[in-house]
Amino acid sequence: NAQRKLDDMGLGRYIVCHPWAAGFRKEMREWPEAHWRALTERLVAEGYRVVFTGGPSDREASSKLLSGLEGTGTTILDMAGQLSLSETAALISGAAGVVSVNTGVMHLAAALDVPLVALHGPTNPSRWGPLSERAVVLIPDADNVAYLNLGFEYPDDVAPCMQLLTVDEVSEALRGALTSAPEPTHSVEIAV
Repeated sequence: NAQRKLDDMGLGRYIVCHPWAAGFRKEMREWPEAHWRALTERLVAEGYRVVFTGGPSDREASSKLLSGLEGTGTTILDMAGQLSLSETAALISGAAGVVSVNTGVMHLAAALDVPLVALHGPTNPSRWGPLSERAVVLIPDADNVAYLNLGFEYPDDVAPCMQLLTVDEVSEALRGALTSAPEPTHSVEIAV
């Protein structure tokens, strides 16, 4: 049973982080590893456990991302490639909040009505953003961002934009999402 597996972890109050995009030019939609590390350190210092999710193909990258962070395996858990979709949904539904790049997990968190910080750069959040009142969408304050509407409009000279989202911005957005988000209007049960 997925819920029992998660309950056995004794997570307490935790934040789910999903740093991994998928598909063509996925690296353009990913936030820099150093930013994820800095955010994780802040969250742990604030008393949260941090759980990283990802698919089986993200396991190596996730392990690399978390290597060297103090608390890995106790306050920082790497679950990339270890959970089924239903287990991931159960994990997200019990989280205090979620920080994710624009990918399926972002939409899953929005559907589960969990406080969410959705990181966008090249993808246009008007088309690809989460549908949730509890979501905060972050996009860099710069020119030439959010140019992907249909998913193939890459300019010839593409400047990386995700690194323009600062750790301070994401941390502040998460703090706001956790404190000012309306309470969910329904409960979610995950059957596995």
